[in-house]
Amino acid sequence: IYINGEFLGGFEDVNALHDSGELEKHLTQADRCELEMQSAKSGSGPLFWFPEKVNAHAIRATGILTSLAAMASAAMQLTWAPYGAYFAYVILFDFFMRILAGSFLSPLGRIAGVLVSCWEPKPRMGKPKQFAACCGFTFALLGSLFYSLSFDHHNLVGAGSMAMLSIACGMEGFIDFCLGCFFFKIGIQIGVFSAN
Repeated sequence: IYINGEFLGGFEDVNALHDSGELEKHLTQADRCELEMQSAKSGSGPLFWFPEKVNAHAIRATGILTSLAAMASAAMQLTWAPYGAYFAYVILFDFFMRILAGSFLSPLGRIAGVLVSCWEPKPRMGKPKQFAACCGFTFALLGSLFYSLSFDHHNLVGAGSMAMLSIACGMEGFIDFCLGCFFFKIGIQIGVFSAN
């Protein structure tokens, strides 16, 4: 069995690693979150038309594309306003489409799907990813809103929101750490969200 490109042996070896607690050292944060979500026996699926399972490779590629677009929005708004705001509006629309139906309706998700089509899909639960998309939508909405308002340093505040979005999406894309999924897991543990 291979985990993150590392050969860990057969099923017996992996079971022995799991029993000893050593398996977690070989898993990314997203893999650990996925295992915990599965053990919570989440009975209900995501809302709207969001898929029950998503491809982790496509999600990471979408994170990279979104991170780059959000950083471009922040940089452009501070130097060539209002062009950065246009990027923010596109990202906002993309997150809205992602919340509804995952990468099926998301332009960045569709591009990411093409980029990773040569890799074998790696399934992840959709519910935490939909929550992560809601978090991204909130930051894109704040950035777009601040870009549109008129007060001292409104572009700087909007660019800050987009920079935070860029960092969060970059963590997902580059190091496989989903901040939204992390908070979703905490929400289940403290009873804010239901696993069923």
